Amino acid sequence: MTPYQCILKDLRETQPEYVVPYPKPYEDNMNFEEKFRLMNEATERSKRVGDRVLWLVNLFYLGQLLERQTKDNKQRNYY
Repeated sequence: MTPYQCILKDLRETQPEYVVPYPKPYEDNMNFEEKFRLMNEATERSKRVGDRVLWLVNLFYLGQLLERQTKDNKQRNYY
């Protein structure tokens, strides 16, 4: 099974045996640069240890951070 197929299988799962809430790896009162740095570290760490679900969760939070807290497309593209 390819990595793409594994991730697709995880995303299509409708009845997981247990649900684990994953909190954001940063606090809301931090500045943007610190949040971005922590998100990058968390994403790389979950990828390195091979935890696909946590990797997807961290990528989701990273996308949310970039979409909601960047001022414009130029800043979003920079990060």
